[in-house]
Amino acid sequence: MNIGFIGLGKMGKAIAGRLVAAGHQVRVWNRSPKPVQELVAKGAEAAAQPADVARADFLVTMLANDDAVRAVVIDQGVLDAATPGLIHLNLATVSVALAEELAELHRKRNLGYIAAPVFGRPDAAAEGKLNIVVAGDPTTLERAQPVLSIIGQKTWPVGDRAERANAVKIAGNFMIASAIETMGEAVALTRAHGIESSEFLNILTSTLFAAPIYKLYGAMIATGKYQPAGFAAALGLKDIRLAMAAADAHSVPMPFASSLRDSFMELVATGGAGQCFAVTTNPALSTGDGIAMALRAGVAVGDVEFMQFHPTALHHPSMPRPLLSEALRGEGAVLRDRDGRAFMADEHPLGDLAPRDIVARAITRRLQEQGTDHLWLDATGLEAFDERFPTIASIRLHPLMPNEAWRSRP
Repeated sequence: MNIGFIGLGKMGKAIAGRLVAAGHQVRVWNRSPKPVQELVAKGAEAAAQPADVARADFLVTMLANDDAVRAVVIDQGVLDAATPGLIHLNLATVSVALAEELAELHRKRNLGYIAAPVFGRPDAAAEGKLNIVVAGDPTTLERAQPVLSIIGQKTWPVGDRAERANAVKIAGNFMIASAIETMGEAVALTRAHGIESSEFLNILTSTLFAAPIYKLYGAMIATGKYQPAGFAAALGLKDIRLAMAAADAHSVPMPFASSLRDSFMELVATGGAGQCFAVTTNPALSTGDGIAMALRAGVAVGDVEFMQFHPTALHHPSMPRPLLSEALRGEGAVLRDRDGRAFMADEHPLGDLAPRDIVARAITRRLQEQGTDHLWLDATGLEAFDERFPTIASIRLHPLMPNEAWRSRP
């Protein structure tokens, strides 16, 4: 089969890898190049643009949220470029409203659409053990079943209206978040009375709560294994908001969903979101606990909606990444692209001294345009570098050559 695949995050890359391993012709596209390169090495074909993957028998998408689906699938002409008769399997957790809209857009173009959100983590995806909730035209679903059988261990049909599958997925994610929250609170209670979390959770997950979700997340809580995070806090907040929006559309009260939303918002607003990014300069334990405690105590806290970020960090596999201070650009260091071209003068009148949000967006655009995962910060013009920036100069994780000519770099 000829399959197009869009969205190669942790889940998407694992699923696409199974389709490649099954011997199918798979063309992939992702906003960042690294996972594309990894799959190409395994036999996939790289697509230059999202629309290129739609020239296939099946299109599989696994994108993070409604905005990503809309920006890539709708706004970039993927559906308009689709091969006649194409079937689109949307594995993402999207809103009920967007599921309805997508079904209508496909119907108008005589394309098949199956809402197919999945339950399972990346390790289950890599082993083909996902559970897939599906909804759509029964004939279209029957044609898509060979692809679905590679992706998951079981397909759960819930009707011919696409949005039903997303309603089930959203409700399931709400239940998972609820289980994690209640386990966390119960552990805090028993720990206060001198009972080890592992002892308490072993009792409960072996008796009343002997279910996969409680066993999986209970083990993580018992051992304190929170890093690396398998699921970003921002995505958890997204799921709870989707549940509340779906409930609001039919006047369904969900009081506990409101509590979960507030907990996720507190986590994100107080710094926990720093651990949600693929690259961070914050230590693993820098999650804003002090501000969180202040909020729980009723202390007035202001400006928590502003999260500090830095546009430049040293390109290196280590995490957290060493921070490259903005003072470098303030002293004359210049951002250069893959080809050595200084590009910030084209982005803003202040050039490399532009505000950090401008710099961050400019860097991101250049990375995407050039298909690379890093740029260069040229500090060759700075005198007495070691004396002026001793902390940065002391880094030995990566060859730093601030005093050497730009073109002599490896």
